[in-house]
Formats: sequence, structure tokens, C-alpha cells
Amino acid sequence: MAFISTFTRSIMSVLGRYFGNVLGRMIACCWSSRWKITVRNIHQCFPHLDSREIAIQSFKHFGRSLLEGITLKSIASSPRVIYEESPCFKALLKVKTGIILTGHVGQWEILNLAIAKRIPNVHVLYQKIENPWINRLVIRQRSQFGVTMWDKKSQLIPMLRSVKRSGGLIGIVADQGDGALANFFGQTRPFPDGPEKLAQKMTLPVFWACCLREGDHFRITVKQLSPGSIKEQYVDCLEETIRNAPYQYFWMHRMWKDQVASVQ
Repeated sequence: MAFISTFTRSIMSVLGRYFGNVLGRMIACCWSSRWKITVRNIHQCFPHLDSREIAIQSFKHFGRSLLEGITLKSIASSPRVIYEESPCFKALLKVKTGIILTGHVGQWEILNLAIAKRIPNVHVLYQKIENPWINRLVIRQRSQFGVTMWDKKSQLIPMLRSVKRSGGLIGIVADQGDGALANFFGQTRPFPDGPEKLAQKMTLPVFWACCLREGDHFRITVKQLSPGSIKEQYVDCLEETIRNAPYQYFWMHRMWKDQVASVQ
């Protein structure tokens, strides 16, 4: 039975990789505006690399991630997830209340569930989707292993009350949105100020975490940030992670509002 289970997972992984790559290419071809934004963003961060090649690999990764969203719980429970048992990760396991920051890099959807499998009472702030059917579907997929989803615009206060009352980890994807400028790949761009203000107000420990794709596996890495200058440390962790795996970043959003459309 163990052999059959392993064999089945291997077949599904191969099929998922193939169809995910196809889906990613289709999205790149059909969504030309995001393709151009992706290429421009990559060119600004990696001017000496082939931005178009990284872009197509990034879309393939995105396609695979979309298909993996169908079976998030199964993947998060499988041996495909590797926890890097570092001192920082062990410190995270002992925290009663804290903040986990990540970015749109690697497989951040799996990260939430994989962390919740090891640590109870995880709260995740998310951006509500306008389509109510899709929004319910996304919440259902993400609300596994005790994860509680909170709309960051309308449910922040209730979430904070819940955390103060019962403890737990607050998960935030913090690389999109308005805020003070920070140095990112030698250039300035805005990053949200909320996570740092929240950590200071509640005096909470803050951790950086990411879940990078390694072949058919996913490696979870955790780093504890020092008190003070949380945003700068977060941006440094994000940039370092992207440099190590540039194709695994979600390059499709506008990172620089005034960027010139010179690369297509």
C-alpha cells in the first residue's frame, strides 16, 4: 500500500507539473498586459539576466501553484513539505503570540497550512475577493488545520481581539500595498507599514517565513527578525529569497508606479 501511495503521488506530481506549465504559458500568452509588467519588473531587478526567460518560468510556476491550490491540504500533509528545523523555527514553535511575515514568493498558500500543521491557532489576513463565489472558495481552501482567515479591511479589530484573548500567530503577506518607501534591489518602492506598527503596538516577536519549490518538494525556512526596523529586515529577507529563486516571485503586480514601458 505504501508503494501504491508513493507511486500515485509521483504520477500526480508529474501531471500537475506538466499541466501547470501549460496553464502558465497560456496565461502568459493571453494576459499580455501582465506579461509586459512581469518582464519590466524583472529587468529592473535583474538587468543582466534574461528577463523574458525568467518571466516564462515565473508564469509556469504560477500555473503550477494555481493547480496545487486544488489540493493544498493534501500537499501540506505530505512528505513533499520539508521543514528546515533551524533554531529560528524551533523558537517559532514555542511562541504563544507572534507575527509571521512572508511575500508572494514560492508557494505561500502551502506555507500557511504547513505552519498550521505544526502550530495551532494561526490567523491570516487576506485581501477579500470581489466575486463572492471565488472568495468563499478561497477561504475554504485556506481554512484548513485550524487556520482562520480575516479580511484585512473589515476584520482587523476582531482578529486582534481574538489573538489577545487566545493567542496565536498572525500571518501577513506584506509585499504589496502603500506605505513608506524602502530600498528594494537598489531602488525605492513602497511597502506596507502595518505589520511593523502592529508588532510595536502589541510587542510581538516577528518572523520571516517562506516556502520555496525544490523540484517536487517545498522547503519551509524561518528567520526571526530583531526588534526595531522590522520593515527593512523584512525587505532584505524578501530580496535575498528572490535572488535565490527569481522565477518563484509573483512579478505580475506593479511594483513601481512610474516605471517606463521600455521592455516588452
